[in-house]
Amino acid sequence: LSLMIKREFRRESDISKAVPLLIGEHPKTASERDSQTKKKAKYAESTSTEKESVSDLRVKNRESACKSRKKKKLQIASIESEFENLKTENIKLQKNIDCYTERIKNMEQYNNRIKQTLEYMQLQQSLIMIYLCKEKQVSDSQKGPQMLDLNSFVISKLAKSLKS
Repeated sequence: LSLMIKREFRRESDISKAVPLLIGEHPKTASERDSQTKKKAKYAESTSTEKESVSDLRVKNRESACKSRKKKKLQIASIESEFENLKTENIKLQKNIDCYTERIKNMEQYNNRIKQTLEYMQLQQSLIMIYLCKEKQVSDSQKGPQMLDLNSFVISKLAKSLKS
């Protein structure tokens, strides 16, 4: 197996500071070990400036990671705050819906009572009209076609009211 080298670069300016990392080492034969030792020795001869640049990159990486974590925490806090606000608004809207539903129910009941009262008053009016017509017929002793039409009209209205 050959030796695998991995290089990581953050920016183009970091290319000159990059230090290769050795990965994927497996047991080798004697001849491979000799060539590998030579390669390791070649990479091990890093200067102190390269070590400092690696250290600088690690510090920058730590700072960047810390900044990223803080930003993520702020975003999560913002989302949680918005969620709580929406939850509160949802509760208020649900209360309004319940209130208006109850109000509609009460208005329907009130409307039904008014309809019943109106039907009752129409029935009373019809009965009064029948009574007055009968009194007039008795006093006049005359049955005209207009009286019969009025009586049949009132009786039909009365029958419809009683059916409903």
